[in-house]
Amino acid sequence: MTSSRAAYGGSLRMCELLVLQCDVNCSDYHGRTPLQYAAQKGFNNCMNLLIHQGADTDLQDAQV
Repeated sequence: MTSSRAAYGGSLRMCELLVLQCDVNCSDYHGRTPLQYAAQKGFNNCMNLLIHQGADTDLQDAQV
């Protein structure tokens, strides 16, 4: 499971595990980051975790 999928699914525990091993600003084939997926779904707990771990709030996806 990628960190983007964990964030999209709202899995805080999985996000916690993945941010320790992954780049929180990585993007998928759509150019979206885990933070963007968490924000899209309104998963504030995942968003807070990702931001606390250094997620860039200024990144834009490839469709912008």
